[in-house]
Amino acid sequence: MKKSFFLLIFLIGSYAFSQSVTVFRGYEEYLNKQGIKYDVFKKIRHTATGKYRILARKSGKNHRIKCERIWGFMLENTLFRSYGSGQYVMQVDGDKLFYFENGEAYLNKGTFLVGHYNFIAESLNGNLIPLPTPDAKPAILEQYEDFKQMHPKYAPFYHCFDKNHTLENCRDCIDRYNHPDKIRPFQ
Repeated sequence: MKKSFFLLIFLIGSYAFSQSVTVFRGYEEYLNKQGIKYDVFKKIRHTATGKYRILARKSGKNHRIKCERIWGFMLENTLFRSYGSGQYVMQVDGDKLFYFENGEAYLNKGTFLVGHYNFIAESLNGNLIPLPTPDAKPAILEQYEDFKQMHPKYAPFYHCFDKNHTLENCRDCIDRYNHPDKIRPFQ
């Protein structure tokens, strides 16, 4: 009897503190808040073939959602977008210039198997442009340079970020660009 009581308390407690997840198959679904809501987000699993699967529970039944087939998902109040083979990024900022960081790193306490550190996009649904790191490959530098040429309006961000391609500097430059009234101006 005592054992059953503690099991019941554990199950109620874990259910009460679990996060729900809403999955969006497309951007329009996200805009119209018409995603599929699952009661419990369990985890995201990286498969041996390089794909990602959301493991969730709804009405007492387990579900596996293929990340490469969805636009994104909301984990409580945080938006994650899918790209590539189901890799996902977390929206960090989205005022003038949209900024995303590797979603797996956030959900796995700083580590990730595949993908890039951080991205920018012109809009929430825009193409994700990987930002260069100090040891960036030429293809990433080329994508970034192309984005700069196509979008000169973000010049203050580029000027700040191009001084030092580290993640910390990028976060500071995004804050300065998107929220100049809250943060000290560019120097």
